Amino acid sequence: MGSHRDAQKRSEVPHVREGRCYPALSNHIGAPINTTLILHQWDDLLHLAASITTRSVVRLRS
Repeated sequence: MGSHRDAQKRSEVPHVREGRCYPALSNHIGAPINTTLILHQWDDLLHLAASITTRSVVRLRS
């Protein structure tokens, strides 16, 4: 069994503190996360992620 400390290490999210490491993303790094917008668009984001993962596009019902 892993220790509590090991569990904490696994649950940590890596942070990118400097935009110069990823110049194409530099305008987005460090910007606040709009969780309301994410929750509002969740179904579309999930559909997009599934489409990318499966390499297919399924038309959504309107």
